[in-house]
Amino acid sequence: MGGFLLSFSDSFLLAVLLWPFIAAFLTLPILVIQYRRYNQIIWRRAIGTYLFILYGLGLLSFTLYPMPDNPVAFCQAYQLSPQLVPFTFISDIAHDGTRAILQVVMNIAFFIPLGVFARLFFRWKFIPTLIIAGLVSLSIETAQLTGAFGYYPCSYRLFDVDDLLINTI
Repeated sequence: MGGFLLSFSDSFLLAVLLWPFIAAFLTLPILVIQYRRYNQIIWRRAIGTYLFILYGLGLLSFTLYPMPDNPVAFCQAYQLSPQLVPFTFISDIAHDGTRAILQVVMNIAFFIPLGVFARLFFRWKFIPTLIIAGLVSLSIETAQLTGAFGYYPCSYRLFDVDDLLINTI
């Protein structure tokens, strides 16, 4: 497990360090548009916009971006196949304990902000929020299955149907 995680170290560190700065940079054009529309910066809206962009980048960074530093060595050493059996996470918890529980908790933690933003920021109802959460989760899981839609030469993250279900709910 340690060798697997070490293969992500450089790209993960870069993502964590750049994450808040890139979010601030991407927030600036939106603030300009808001200023032109309202002739003032509404700080509540500005902070909400920054937090939404920070969340979106964080979700992408921690689910897709940390790619192994050496693609050829990683693809030769690890062959990841999709986990397509629903509710396997229950037996994973019984077998792997804390590690499997942490996996489930992190999936929930990554998608709770999406529901909060959908309801408070966009004022969406339950069904549209559920559909968006499902589509976002499906996009992430598909990207993990396809090596970021072919950008990476192999599947470097596990496509898991349980993640899809937990993230959506």
